[in-house]
Amino acid sequence: MTSPVNRRPLRAFAPAATLGAAALLLAAPLTAQALPSDTITVAAGDSIQAALNAAPAGATLQLAAGTFHEDLRISKAVTIEGAAGRGTEIRSAGSSKTIDLTNVSDVALKHLSITGADSDAARPNATGIDANGARGLTLEDIGVREFGKNGIAITNRYTPTSPVISGDITISNVQAQHNGWAGIAFYTQSSQNTTDNIDNVSFVGAANAFTDNAYNVQFGDSGNTAKVTGAQGGPVALGAITVGTAPAPVSDKAGILVLDTSAVTVAADATLALAQPRAIVAADLLPGVTVEAPVTTPEPTPTPTVEPTVEPTVEPTPEPTPTPTPTPTPTPSTQPSQAPKPTETPAAPAPAPAGNTNALLNLVKDLGLNVAATTASVQAPPGVDLTRLNPLAPFTATLPWSANDAFVDVYAYSTPTLLGSFPVVDGAVVVAGADLSKLPAGEHHIVFQGQTSKSVAVIAVAVTAAHPVAAGTPAALASTGADGALGLGVAGGILLLIGAAALGLVRRRRSQADAA
Repeated sequence: MTSPVNRRPLRAFAPAATLGAAALLLAAPLTAQALPSDTITVAAGDSIQAALNAAPAGATLQLAAGTFHEDLRISKAVTIEGAAGRGTEIRSAGSSKTIDLTNVSDVALKHLSITGADSDAARPNATGIDANGARGLTLEDIGVREFGKNGIAITNRYTPTSPVISGDITISNVQAQHNGWAGIAFYTQSSQNTTDNIDNVSFVGAANAFTDNAYNVQFGDSGNTAKVTGAQGGPVALGAITVGTAPAPVSDKAGILVLDTSAVTVAADATLALAQPRAIVAADLLPGVTVEAPVTTPEPTPTPTVEPTVEPTVEPTPEPTPTPTPTPTPTPSTQPSQAPKPTETPAAPAPAPAGNTNALLNLVKDLGLNVAATTASVQAPPGVDLTRLNPLAPFTATLPWSANDAFVDVYAYSTPTLLGSFPVVDGAVVVAGADLSKLPAGEHHIVFQGQTSKSVAVIAVAVTAAHPVAAGTPAALASTGADGALGLGVAGGILLLIGAAALGLVRRRRSQADAA
């Protein structure tokens, strides 16, 4: 067994550099436009930090779509919202913390893609979101990737005298991939050996995913005596999370590492992101983590029926009667019973998962989707080529679908166009008769979104110029149901072709060499 490395290197302080950076930020021209109710719009090319410095506490910054190359320091209550579908990217400008929150309450970050600079993946101190003493923190619809240390790090507080202790934290629809240590980490002991519980941490919904990081989810450092808690001081419920595996020597386990005294649970429908994703079971989990027991409704106890007492009567002796001829027992039918027809109907379609093609591509990157592999798994009728679809021919195909959905909403891009809500039959989405006539000639993406699971799959197609469909062609037959070659028994496929990192790490060390 390797010897543990020094896990508490000295923090390097650089007050002069910090003051200089602050002076530059204060001197930057503020071009953001103020709106009523303390709402500030920040246009592409403007400085988010300049708008943040000028904003009053409690303001909302609405960021335009596009990429902002800068690092932010947040020290007041504020909401920062990107464009819908994560159309806004904040890309590291080279600092050790791309978004730095210190001693602050009531901060919300929404609809953002946060990406490390090209050099960040090789720098051991680079973190996407670093919160030291953050209370009332909400992370909603966030993607974090390509940082050398943690995608998201939440520490109890910065110094022993810091007034704010982290807690009341909500994680909703957050994905972190390809980070050098944890996708998300909670530290109950600071670099200055201050120990506090981090309370009331909530993971909301079924879209949180931490995959392809070294340790995907981490609680504390080795030997810490404090803990992270969930609602009312109970265990932290990760819910229906998707998580990759841990590194060697426990690479067969789910990457949820508990090093302090926290208690953590996952839902029975949580997913382990293997080459073939499957539900997490108890044997997949490291110490400190358990699978929630499913909630069952007890069957009602039937009320016993009391038969009335009947007084005996004396019957007269009956006349003898002939012995009846027994009725022959019918031979059971060997015909199979007919399966009942489904009675479910699709719900109203949810909004498209991304507002435009750029936002969709960011979402594909954040979720780690393999568009080429998913496209290759599609089964179409004979003669139908996904690279040469005729917009006048109704589109029919099946896509393997492993998520727990009865119906899937299907959209075509670039501008999202609803093609319809289609059923899942025998583990595959059955798209039948979709109208492509509104799509111009050229390349497009077709996006599948589960109505229940909100799982997303993306395929690439190309549409030709419109031309009449000849009678008897596979496309024409498919639109009328005359072509029986389209099978529904499709082998189960995968939605997210993402693997877990297999780094040779035995114990976890957190470098605290970066100063706030």
